[in-house]
Amino acid sequence: MDEDPKTLKVFPIPLRDSTDTALHYDRLSISPDGKILAATHGSTLQWLSAETGKVLDTAEKAHD
Repeated sequence: MDEDPKTLKVFPIPLRDSTDTALHYDRLSISPDGKILAATHGSTLQWLSAETGKVLDTAEKAHD
């Protein structure tokens, strides 16, 4: 991201389960390099690009 580091970039990031139902995030974390977001809803975990919001991977039932 080439913007001013004090600028917060906001865009919608859909979190969906295997039935394509939209979910709300419980927790959101960012990687140390600022490139990847990890978002959870219940036991669903998704990794997303912090720059584009594109889903990189999904793990359902990531924990009990």
